[in-house]
Amino acid sequence: MQTQTIQVSELNDQTKLELLNQTLAEIDGVKSVQMDTDDHVITIKFETPASLNNLEKAVYDLGYTVL
Repeated sequence: MQTQTIQVSELNDQTKLELLNQTLAEIDGVKSVQMDTDDHVITIKFETPASLNNLEKAVYDLGYTVL
């Protein structure tokens, strides 16, 4: 199992956070998603078939800027 963090430009809209959390949690291989709204960081525990690349793409597709 891998643990990776994704830093984004902002995490402050509660409705968008819930959608982001739900979208990431539904990706095959994702075991947990934690969001730090103060530091704008998403920490994800996952295993194959999920990858950092497809997780970052899912975040980007929801309108977040991945830093």
